[in-house]
Order: sequence, then C-alpha cells, then structure tokens
Amino acid sequence: MTLIVGIVCKDAIVLAADSQTTYFPSKILGTNKINEIKFLNGKVLVAESGFCSLSNAAVDAIQKKAEITEIKNEETVTNICRQAVREIRQQQMTLFPRRKYSLTEFEDFFRDQKNFFLTIAYYFGEKPYLFSIDLSQCVLQKPTFGFIVSGVGESVGNYILKEESGFCGGFENLATELATVIAIKVADVAAEYVDGCGRPIKAALIRPSIKIPTMPRAPIIIPSGSSESAGYSLLNMMSYSLSDPVTIFPKEKVEGIAKIISSVERKIKNVQNKKIHKALIIQTEKAFKKAMKGIMPARSYTALKSKSKK
Repeated sequence: MTLIVGIVCKDAIVLAADSQTTYFPSKILGTNKINEIKFLNGKVLVAESGFCSLSNAAVDAIQKKAEITEIKNEETVTNICRQAVREIRQQQMTLFPRRKYSLTEFEDFFRDQKNFFLTIAYYFGEKPYLFSIDLSQCVLQKPTFGFIVSGVGESVGNYILKEESGFCGGFENLATELATVIAIKVADVAAEYVDGCGRPIKAALIRPSIKIPTMPRAPIIIPSGSSESAGYSLLNMMSYSLSDPVTIFPKEKVEGIAKIISSVERKIKNVQNKKIHKALIIQTEKAFKKAMKGIMPARSYTALKSKSKK
C-alpha cells in the first residue's frame, strides 16, 4: 500500500508519505515510512512502499552497508541500494524450489504478491539524486518530470503533480517551501481518497551539506619570522563542521500545513465551481435548446429553463 512522493526542487529534495500500514483486514496508522540512512561521510533519505516486511528488511540491509561505507562518487549510494534489494530478492527465491519457478515466474510472483518500492534521495556535492527501485525487477527508475511517485496512490499522485508542474513551470526552480507544501498536499489527497493510504502525513527533505566555520579552542601561534606566518589569516585558523542535510518535519507542522491547504482549496473550489456552472449554462443553453427542439414541447422547455435559473 502507501503513497510516496519525491520532488527535486531548487535547493532540496522533498519526500512525503502517508502513514498507513495494512494487515488485512486491519490497519495501523502512524507508521514511519521515511528513513534517515547514515553513511560514514553523509546521509541519505529512503522511503518505502509496498510489502512492508520485505521493504523493512531492505532498509535494514542498506543501513548496515552504509555504516561501513564512504560515499566516494554518485554511484556509491545506488550500488548499495541495488545490492540490498537484490539480496532480499535472492533470499526469497531460495525459499521456493527452482524447478517450480522460472525467472519470469519469479518476477511475476514478486510483482503481484510481495513487491515493494524504495525511493532514495541524496546529494553528491551540489547535485541532487532521486530514484526508485522495486523488488520485482531491481532496476533503478529516475524521475522524468522532476518527481517520483510510488505506491497504491501512484495514479492520483502523478495526475496532481503533472498539473502542479505545469502551473509552476517545472519543479527545478521551485522554492523548497512550496515544493514541501505540494508534496504534503499530494500525500494528503491520497490519504483522503485512496483505499490503503491514511493520515497522519510524514514529510522530510534533504539538502547539500554546508561547511560551517568554527574557531579552534586554543589559538594557533606562528613564531615570528617563520615563513608560514606570511599570508596567514583568520580564515586559516578556522576549522569547519558540516551542517545536517536532513530535516524531518514534526507531526504538528505537517498537520498544520495540511489544514491550511485544505482550507484554501475549499474556498477556491467553491468560487471556481460557481463560475464554471454559470459559464456552462451560458455556453450550452443554445445547444440544449437546439437538441431539445422537436423532442420536448416549447412550453416544457421554458418551464425547465426558468427552474434552472432559480
């Protein structure tokens, strides 16, 4: 089940998800589906949807590999994630006799019964990376319009995000704040209308790490006359720490944003619906009259028309 939304915007990658886990016929709300993975020299966000026990196992496998891995290039994270998902797939395949299932049949089995998607977001240097990978094929899927949607609400999410992308001229130049609002909106709509998704909505974002200068505890003394003293500035005396690239939004903040979105959309829709109805009456009146000619008596049509105006 689940809906996961990932958007690459101007300064960050934003993720949002619903929080329902379904164990037929019951369900659990409040599940955290966005995970912070720590590598030796950086952080990655991983969101999961689908068959939860296997997706949880894949996330655990990624975390164990990340704890001993340094991100050296843009492919380090993708390779780790691909390896972890393939390991889970291989473990599941060993549970069934090979003579009963071909590779194609296994692919269908995972796709129809035990499939899951992982959505991964990270930065290498200043460049954003967003992709998803599923158990049935173990193939990386990159965003085509600056966003990725996975889960049972994928169709709804894609529809809304394509419209939003058209309104704002694409997400690549969109401010982080607005991209976060859009991601929360999509997840909230899925929670409202898609069976298998539920509130509260979870949201997080990841940015490039920034160097923050910090002064050393003890002053560095350079002997006078030393060749090193020439051109030695305050900047050289500073040490640096990296900012935390990951922000996990508190539950109350996300709920507050969702309520504002719902209130604003309700007001706008009421105004729009009135305008649309009025325009439809004006534009279709002649066509309706022509279509009804010879079918409905003139007196009956006049009475119908007067009722519609009231």
